[in-house]
Amino acid sequence: MPAGIFISYRRHEALKEARAIFEKLSREFGAGQVFIDLEGLDYGVDFVESLDRQLQHCEVMLALIGPGWLDSPDGHGGRRLDDANDFVRIELRTALQRNIRVVPVLFDGAPMPRTADLPADLEALARRNKIDLDFTRFDADIGRLVSSLRKILLPSPLPAIPAEPPSTPAPAPAPERTTVPPAETVVAPDAAPAPPPPKRIRRAAPRPVAATPADPPPAPERPSALSRFLSSAWSWSAAAVTIGYSVWQFGGFKGTDAGVALPPSAGASAPVVVASGVVLPRSVAVASAPLRIGVAVPRAAAASAPTSAATQLAVGQRFRDCDDDACPWMVVLPAGSFMMGSPASGPNGNDDEGPQHRVQVASFAVGQYEVTFRQWDGCVAAGACKTKPGDQGWGRGQRPVINVSWHDAQQYVKWLSGKTGQTYRLLSESEWEYAVRAGTNTPFAFGDRITTAQANFDGKSTYNGSAKGEDRQKTLPVGSLAKNAWDLYDLHGNVWEWVQDCWHENYQGAPETGRAWVNGCSGEVRRVLRGGGWHSTPDFTRSAIRFGDAPDVRNDITGLRVARTLLP
Repeated sequence: MPAGIFISYRRHEALKEARAIFEKLSREFGAGQVFIDLEGLDYGVDFVESLDRQLQHCEVMLALIGPGWLDSPDGHGGRRLDDANDFVRIELRTALQRNIRVVPVLFDGAPMPRTADLPADLEALARRNKIDLDFTRFDADIGRLVSSLRKILLPSPLPAIPAEPPSTPAPAPAPERTTVPPAETVVAPDAAPAPPPPKRIRRAAPRPVAATPADPPPAPERPSALSRFLSSAWSWSAAAVTIGYSVWQFGGFKGTDAGVALPPSAGASAPVVVASGVVLPRSVAVASAPLRIGVAVPRAAAASAPTSAATQLAVGQRFRDCDDDACPWMVVLPAGSFMMGSPASGPNGNDDEGPQHRVQVASFAVGQYEVTFRQWDGCVAAGACKTKPGDQGWGRGQRPVINVSWHDAQQYVKWLSGKTGQTYRLLSESEWEYAVRAGTNTPFAFGDRITTAQANFDGKSTYNGSAKGEDRQKTLPVGSLAKNAWDLYDLHGNVWEWVQDCWHENYQGAPETGRAWVNGCSGEVRRVLRGGGWHSTPDFTRSAIRFGDAPDVRNDITGLRVARTLLP
């Protein structure tokens, strides 16, 4: 039966590698979807006729290229590739002539063939985007190949999933008094920006890092970059409003940034939890507030405060909605507009990152960190998340959860919404890029280059002249490295992050607001991933990088970050 994936290889050089790839792809796509000639043809069979039958329904040909592939001898003093009847040459020539997607798969450090080294009928091979396969990290690399093949082969449609999280149940009554120890916070130094213009796009791989000690409590720090940005970018209203004022510093945001409006019915001593677990007494001073965003108060107010009490959160404020480890720390982002995607000119982007367009985004709250295993395990313990993902032996706790699908992520945000009485969800794709850029228009939030001191990616590769760095080959605990100008961590690298949107091949017709692009999802069930992972080359961690995968895919490079809708 003709198959969708055809594996082309030289038996004397790549039989072991070809078999390993065949077995993995057969498990992923079904044995009938992958063709490999392991035994050779029966005697007297015409190879060209046999090949013609096999390629009738072929959509992808994988060309396995090892160190000896190009100069493999023919036994007569010449190269096999120079023989017009060489089986491998016929396979590739036929696929190229039929416009079948040919993917060079390089292994054992083999270089990509140059046009000058190939016969004229194979010169197009040199222009095909390749993938490097390292058998010392086979699972990670083959996972990237599987994800790419899924994009091409398009899986069967799955049952429709609601585009937005369902309405949330009423929250449970709260404890009498709550203080929130900032267990989730990992303090990192401010990131220094970097310098000028990059290259095009490729994909990547990883290596280990020493075990991380228990997370330290957050140290007091100066007003955040976001607070400074807002104070210069906005003209504050002179209107007086009631706010909670404190000399404590809120995990990067001072108490003067936090606007708290306590209900008249709250007693004089009723406390309210705001940022970083700080409990503000009712008697704190009155001052002039920055931008206010209305949100329902966490169920952390004292028993004397009604459950419908409202808290005013300031832009830039850091908070969470419950006092246990299941609730992520959130940061309130300002409303604003930005240019989404990569410019058409220059070497900085991919076709699916354009056309570049302006998007207006409403204020919302975003997870300061990626969702951790500790937070996910709370959902599993509650019976709301059905999957308890493995951690690859790297550890759980503060590391970002991995091996979760888009469908799994929907279970988590639904549960978190019910637990808190707030509307939690995945970010839209435009919200995600707005958050990572944090007012920048460079390839990275840190400038034109990125280093492994700023993000967790494959540091063996470089981008735009950057220095080589570590290749940790696994995730890091969230918040271990640098934050962007809006105090958000790990948007570059560590794990790819699911967003709500369906995959579209480019931004033609994309929304000009921050809403998720979910129209046209029937029959196209792939969902968008952003940010790159620990295995990615630096170009695949750029602010504009995007990828699409089936919503049921789970692997060790994929996790999530959450958003929370704010009341008007």
